[in-house]
Amino acid sequence: MNHTKNSFYGELGYEIKIRHICFSFLFVYLCCFAGSITSTVRKVACHIDHNHCFVYLNETIEDKANCGNNSSLRWDGSGNTSQNVQAALSILLTAKTTGQAVELGSTGKTCFGGYTSFTSLELH
Repeated sequence: MNHTKNSFYGELGYEIKIRHICFSFLFVYLCCFAGSITSTVRKVACHIDHNHCFVYLNETIEDKANCGNNSSLRWDGSGNTSQNVQAALSILLTAKTTGQAVELGSTGKTCFGGYTSFTSLELH
């Protein structure tokens, strides 16, 4: 192959391009395929005296972030994400009342209040 100094990646362009592609695939894998759980909902609630909302599932929750408690998934029920909290509660209550499964993304990767948490959810 002809490696010229005028290429975008410089004199070592081919090697750098391969590394760039490998790191890009690794990044996409870690972001998009981080742990998720698909399960039916056993119960869902929010506390009225503080900002914790929680859901209990009918599947095992892995505590990959070492939060200390993986019996339920918890998240912040207040603050700047209040519209998202309402949407999450709506999706989870729909799943509970209809018996449909819900997929919770990036479960066990972060903690909230000493419990495992999640970053997204989808009704199946």
